[in-house]
Amino acid sequence: MKSAVEAGLHRLEIGIQSINDQTNWGIYGRAGLKKDVVRAINIVAPYRYKVTLNFDIIIDNPWESEESVLETLRFMFEIPKPCFFAIFSLLPFPGTSLYDKGQADGTLIDQQKQIYDSDIMIIKNNAINTLMVLYSKFNVPESFIKAGINIRNIPPFNFLFRYSTLPLWRLYAYQEGLKISLKDKNYIAVQHYLKAPLIKFKKMVEKTVGNLKNFLFI
Repeated sequence: MKSAVEAGLHRLEIGIQSINDQTNWGIYGRAGLKKDVVRAINIVAPYRYKVTLNFDIIIDNPWESEESVLETLRFMFEIPKPCFFAIFSLLPFPGTSLYDKGQADGTLIDQQKQIYDSDIMIIKNNAINTLMVLYSKFNVPESFIKAGINIRNIPPFNFLFRYSTLPLWRLYAYQEGLKISLKDKNYIAVQHYLKAPLIKFKKMVEKTVGNLKNFLFI
């Protein structure tokens, strides 16, 4: 690692996917176990101020238990900072063992919707995903995320956490796009980002008015 850094290494990506051994080996067929991930992190962590460390996580796995996802979230707390997390939504593409598994057990009901109309970059709404997004993208303190884990099934937090994932994810993508456009002095893109919320709001108003008209039979 030292030689790589001295040679100019500036970014390193490590695919954790899930820290749960049963999920990684039993579902994904990945040979790397938790002990291997811990060992890799111990090697690269001392260089985190010289090299950008990025860790990949896969969620929205229909065969993964909630406790397994929570195990990964809790493990994220333990990784030395600064570092970054890339969160991806699982898609069982045709030709993969997960596609065959989904076909066999009935998980893949609507392939068009579940595969072709989906996106690995669009995270599904659920409470644990929301907490993971808050921690990995908005740098919400670990103590708040731990509290969120404990109250995620208690009203009204269950509703808020369950339906906040996608809006938060879109907000993060928006602010990152705007920030990069400003940094690159891409003023056409900046203009697009500034107009986008207004256009979205206008469409929402028009839709609401249309629904009211239909309801009132006007």
